Amino acid sequence: MEEYLYIINPKWYYTSKVNIISETMLYQRSIHMTEKTWKAIYLGVPFVIYSPSKHYLRTLRDMGFKTFNSVINEDYDEMDGDVKIKHIINNAVELSNLYNTKEVMDICKFNQDLYFNKEYRKDILNNTFLNYLYNIERQLQPTNLI
Repeated sequence: MEEYLYIINPKWYYTSKVNIISETMLYQRSIHMTEKTWKAIYLGVPFVIYSPSKHYLRTLRDMGFKTFNSVINEDYDEMDGDVKIKHIINNAVELSNLYNTKEVMDICKFNQDLYFNKEYRKDILNNTFLNYLYNIERQLQPTNLI
């Protein structure tokens, strides 16, 4: 067990049908993507995601990735609280019944290919993350002297 403390053990992912990702950021107005989401995409496994914030899945789609909204109801991405958790669990069960269908496998493969596309990663890094940080920096600079 200790050998997998700081690396991914793909066997754990490949022996499950669906990865239920629980993101850890507690701020409702913040989209915070961690390694939990990227591991599922990296390994090409189906997932549902719990995030306290709304629009997490929509943000992934805006970044060019596909989610499983063509095979399950992802309305939970717009919900809050206990209702959201119940919908995520129900969708995980539903997705587990479809995990090896062509459509689900195609989505996983698409995401994995996009993840490993070097040009895409450079573009997403520059256009999403670095531009965002640049805009924050500009907002923090004073616009006039007193």
